[in-house]
Amino acid sequence: MLNPYVVLLAPNPSLMTGPGTNTIVLGGGVEGATVIDPADDNQEHLEAIIRAGDERGRIRRILITHGHPDHIGGAVKLRQWLGRDAYRKQVLDLIERKAAGELFETPAPAAAAPQVVDLMAALEASVKAAKAARGRHPAAGPDLEMVGKAEAPAKPRKVRKSA
Repeated sequence: MLNPYVVLLAPNPSLMTGPGTNTIVLGGGVEGATVIDPADDNQEHLEAIIRAGDERGRIRRILITHGHPDHIGGAVKLRQWLGRDAYRKQVLDLIERKAAGELFETPAPAAAAPQVVDLMAALEASVKAAKAARGRHPAAGPDLEMVGKAEAPAKPRKVRKSA
């Protein structure tokens, strides 16, 4: 079974992004896929995004979390590659044909109910992947999975001398 999302690391390493920005492709079925933060217009990165989207029923939406260049860098080129303008023309043509009286058969609904994607789980996986890619970040706390599983080594106690 296909995972509900995939995290792709963009090749845009920097002080702010670490090894790169995480691009998330999620969803699927009749609703298609959503791309979150296409990050960089590197051809290999965009091709990986499109392949992941095709596995999930074609990319239908591009979501940008905020306007920093490391999050929007690939949005324009991805949109062009996906042919959104061609899709728009197909929809307008369909509307005109429908208005002219042409009859269409509605496709049967999908057999399986759409999956609900847990965005928090996707974010947690993204953070975990970023930490693994760059090693443990010095400012990060202990991994949640490790708490309680192993005893932390005891720190030597500082003894204060009084006068």
